[in-house]
Amino acid sequence: MAELTRRLQILLDPDQMESLQAIAQKRRKSVAELIREAVDIQYRPRTEVRRIQAIESLRSFSSIHISTDDLK
Repeated sequence: MAELTRRLQILLDPDQMESLQAIAQKRRKSVAELIREAVDIQYRPRTEVRRIQAIESLRSFSSIHISTDDLK
């Protein structure tokens, strides 16, 4: 995942929060991670999402530091 440097505060109704918490628990992720993934899927261009996923995959196999700027 890219370096997280910005904070966002959102308000959810109780049903939204309960749903997100249940999904997060099933997937063993945080609610914040689910929201970041949803933003990527819904609002980022597909090519950028795929590029970031490729970078993350490479990072998991290597100790080499690869930034998203390297692949632009």
